[in-house]
Amino acid sequence: MNGLLKEPLLHFLAAGALVFGVNAMVDPPSGGGSGVVVVEESRLVRFLQYLSPNPAKELALARLEALSPAQRQQLIEAYVREEVLHREALALGLEANDQAIRRRLVQRMRFLLEASAVDGAASERQLRAHFLGRQADYAVPPAITFTHIFFSNKKHGDSGAKQKAALLQR
Repeated sequence: MNGLLKEPLLHFLAAGALVFGVNAMVDPPSGGGSGVVVVEESRLVRFLQYLSPNPAKELALARLEALSPAQRQQLIEAYVREEVLHREALALGLEANDQAIRRRLVQRMRFLLEASAVDGAASERQLRAHFLGRQADYAVPPAITFTHIFFSNKKHGDSGAKQKAALLQR
């Protein structure tokens, strides 16, 4: 038994098992976590919005409430099937480097930007009020500058002295 504890292969196997165990706890295998698909009314409403040409939440909620139990079960099965397929596609990395998905994301982002954009441009009055309300944000701190002006009496004679006197009068 004492010789077995000194065996390097046993140490290697124990260390490997420890590394795999810690890795499994820190970084569990991908694939949607626990594998449980939660079916809630809010998720079904979102799914109906996704399926509908008119994605208004109120209409989707009314449509969900109007479903018969059999129709509701079919909707739940369709939602679960789509959710499982979506998770598997993400686990396989199918969204990476896909131009169609990239275009769709850009399209959705443009839609969101357009929906959140303010209608019309600001008027001159609104801009002035905004500026006056935040004038301190636009203020430039005072600075001192130094300008060296050289007057050569050798080069310009008397005119250099006159220019110098005129500048000092300012």
